[in-house]
Amino acid sequence: MNKIYFNTFVIMIAIITVINFAFYWTSKNNLIKKEAEINENVSKNIKSTVENNQKSVELFESSLAQQLYTDSLFISNQLPSDAKQVSRSQLQELAKKLQLDEIAILVPDKQWFDLVQSTSSAEVGTNSKMWGDKWNRMFFQLVNNKNVTLEPNFGEAYPHFWTGPFDSSANIPDKVFKYGYYYDGTKNYIIEPAYEGKKLVDYQKDAGVDAAINSFIKNNPSIKEISVLNFNRLTGDFNIAPGESWTNRIAFHNREVISGTNNYASIIDKNIASKAIDQNKNLYRIATLNGNKILQFYIPIQIKIDGNTNQYKTIIISSVDYSQISNELWNGMIQLSLVVIFCFIICFVLIYILFRHIRKQGKLLSDIQNLYAGRVNSLYKTIREYRHDVANHIFTIQGLLSLKHYSEAEKYIKQLSKIHKETSAIINIHIPAFIGLLQVKIAESIEKNIKFDHQFEGFEYLELDIEKITNLVKVIGNILNNSFHEVEKNEEENRSVSITGKAMEKKLQICIQNNGDMIPPHLLEKIFDYGFTTKKEGSGIGLASAKKTIEQYKGKITVNSNQEWTTFTIDLPLSKREFVSDPVQKGKAK
Repeated sequence: MNKIYFNTFVIMIAIITVINFAFYWTSKNNLIKKEAEINENVSKNIKSTVENNQKSVELFESSLAQQLYTDSLFISNQLPSDAKQVSRSQLQELAKKLQLDEIAILVPDKQWFDLVQSTSSAEVGTNSKMWGDKWNRMFFQLVNNKNVTLEPNFGEAYPHFWTGPFDSSANIPDKVFKYGYYYDGTKNYIIEPAYEGKKLVDYQKDAGVDAAINSFIKNNPSIKEISVLNFNRLTGDFNIAPGESWTNRIAFHNREVISGTNNYASIIDKNIASKAIDQNKNLYRIATLNGNKILQFYIPIQIKIDGNTNQYKTIIISSVDYSQISNELWNGMIQLSLVVIFCFIICFVLIYILFRHIRKQGKLLSDIQNLYAGRVNSLYKTIREYRHDVANHIFTIQGLLSLKHYSEAEKYIKQLSKIHKETSAIINIHIPAFIGLLQVKIAESIEKNIKFDHQFEGFEYLELDIEKITNLVKVIGNILNNSFHEVEKNEEENRSVSITGKAMEKKLQICIQNNGDMIPPHLLEKIFDYGFTTKKEGSGIGLASAKKTIEQYKGKITVNSNQEWTTFTIDLPLSKREFVSDPVQKGKAK
């Protein structure tokens, strides 16, 4: 008898261990996959920001180039034809009059140009050797032809004039300048006026790529750092002449960290980044850096940062706080394990009492064994049923975590029985991702005392691919989040949000309503613009991204608002393969 009890106990422990490890690894892999999707979307937004930012920089540079050209004409009329007759005081007076940050003159040598006079004493006596072949090639074109043939994405040209991209000086590496170069053959030197690019640097900080990265990190608390790196600098792939040193002379366009920060750098980054670039595939690893357990994603993007360098290879390294995610996952698993163990203990006690009762009745050992076998089968059935319920809870927790509702997840785990009762009435719409989203929002509505209505028609006929489902769920989730946020401003008894969906033969329509504050008419056309938000801590990305996603599927999203309701309507066209009402054809599609 004791052996039977012992064996039963061992089996229970084994089953508990297998179930929990299966749940843990499944949840872990799904969580990493979800983080990968989030970081991939962030990288796409960063790429888009970089490209848009580059266009703004180009317009800014064009304006400065025209000003530098005009200044060069004036300076040329004021200076003597021989470089030896040009004094620093002359250049300083002209710089002050034209509000330039620097003026220098360059005299050609055999292979480069010497700076023989300048408003800055640090520049005098230096040369263009360290500036790179491109710059010197342009200078010699200017001297030999009195004009420059432009190379793609590398500066601008006017008669007898050329200006390069924003760059730092070899002697002043911590500042960025816009340099112009003028030569019309009347003098034996090139005139070099320059503006400091402080306005551009300030723009980058306030509205450029770095500002966008800070916004992404703020809106995704699990992301600790985003680094946009020049892959060539990371791997040391430079064309540097023998004997040349880049120590403290790293030009602006040759920085390793293009945007963001790189505090979680590792010697392994080079190898993994190389694999990601070579395979054109996102890679990840889990590591301990700076005392923190980090999940790092290596995401290659094809982009050109400026015309100065062949930065077609750019790598984004996103560092996610893995220990925070792991702790949340383990805490949830421990609590679920306790529930499972509790159920097993009850079953074990019942079996023990049953055996004692049978033994007291003096029944035959064979009867006891048969009854025991029946109870064990019943126990396994109970395990399978409970495993099904627990799986639903796990998927719900995963949904909450993917939306970064960590506090919601903790409360959900503590009140499993209550939330399960409320969410058990959810309808089956045959799309797990929608079901998961609705479960999350139902649980949230319970906590925040929001009346949340949902109704779907024809969804059983939908056959959408996983990418479209994922994008659609993200869009709907974003609008529902905004709706919940708006109605929380109302009194608890006056909070209402609803979602209705109707799938038809050629169209899918989804309407989301909330009774929050009315959106003023003059703002209705702006709410889908990038950067526009009415929230104090909003990014202005959510609705703009939602509109872009819907339009990529040739659909449209509209909004109407009055004193009673604000309604977002999504209309998506459906192909014949996406709406299958014929059961036979639906079976073939599967």
